[in-house]
Amino acid sequence: MERTQAHVFTLCSLCLCGSTAFFRVIEIADREKRVVVTKDDDFVQSYLVTGHPERLPLVSTGNTSNDVLEQLVRTHVGTIASALAGATFVELGRNALTVHE
Repeated sequence: MERTQAHVFTLCSLCLCGSTAFFRVIEIADREKRVVVTKDDDFVQSYLVTGHPERLPLVSTGNTSNDVLEQLVRTHVGTIASALAGATFVELGRNALTVHE
């Protein structure tokens, strides 16, 4: 979508069929200084327990179409990048961006 500073923001659906895939995503993101944009609580729990992934934008919009979700992230990508410059865990809801640090 957009490259902002050292972060690449993407939308994707991951079928995490096992813990290996889950931990591999985190490993790659941390090594390459990328962020994991997710709606998945497993990434949040990993962040809270281990501090990884190093940067985590959580999308908490509830059930919504991929088109609406993509537009929401595109609209706020600059704000998300700015927030991640000073924090490592932010949450994008339908109406607000919450910085958790």
